[in-house]
Amino acid sequence: MTESELREELDELRKEISKLRKEIADLKGGAEWADDQFENHEARIRTIEKILDVTYDEEAGQYKSKYLNKLYGMIKGLERRIGTHKRGK
Repeated sequence: MTESELREELDELRKEISKLRKEIADLKGGAEWADDQFENHEARIRTIEKILDVTYDEEAGQYKSKYLNKLYGMIKGLERRIGTHKRGK
């Protein structure tokens, strides 16, 4: 190979290396974004758990929400009242 051919080859390799570096940087940025999204998602879940007053019941092996239980009780109470009201007509 002549000197000019070697220089052309070297330039092409440098361009290819530059492209690869850019792709690696993009991949790293994408991975960091995904990590941030996961952390944000976990923070949202913790906030929702606090709002709903979620606890883990070891005996039952499940999560429970005092707030949702109250809402469920209110709905059942209203259903009973509506049901007795309809029967009374």
